Amino acid sequence: MSMEETSAATVRTLKKKRGRLLIAGTVAAAAGLAIAASAGKYYCAECTFDQGTAFGETENFIRSDVNQHINSWVDSKGNPLDVTICNGSECATYLYTKLTSVFLLKKKEKSSWRGDNEIGSGGGAGDSPGGGGTGSGGGSGPIGSGCQIKCTGIITVGA
Repeated sequence: MSMEETSAATVRTLKKKRGRLLIAGTVAAAAGLAIAASAGKYYCAECTFDQGTAFGETENFIRSDVNQHINSWVDSKGNPLDVTICNGSECATYLYTKLTSVFLLKKKEKSSWRGDNEIGSGGGAGDSPGGGGTGSGGGSGPIGSGCQIKCTGIITVGA
């Protein structure tokens, strides 16, 4: 075998290995999407889910309010977490992407979920700034941009 033939065979072998690694990486990434751990489910009355990524009020809510309750957006194995944000009429699950720090829309579904009273305070559905009255989480309360973290049910805030 000549030197040129040996070199060509080595290049072909390297290309095959690179192709296999690329395929394995793609499969691993897809598996990571399927088994992503959750950072929880949060309520944000003003969030919308019209983009393929968390954008506008939804992105602001995740980065400011939800971040206060998350130690890391990756688990102990390095897998990215997902987070579900609900606005009272639908819920959207976003997956954190490690390299870009963007939250990609994973799924969206109709839902009237407004929380479970685990954490949070804030206004009810009152019209005055700072909330008031009785609400089901949300309103224009003091947490973030009128959004509340993990709470609903019936919440009564000062009259």
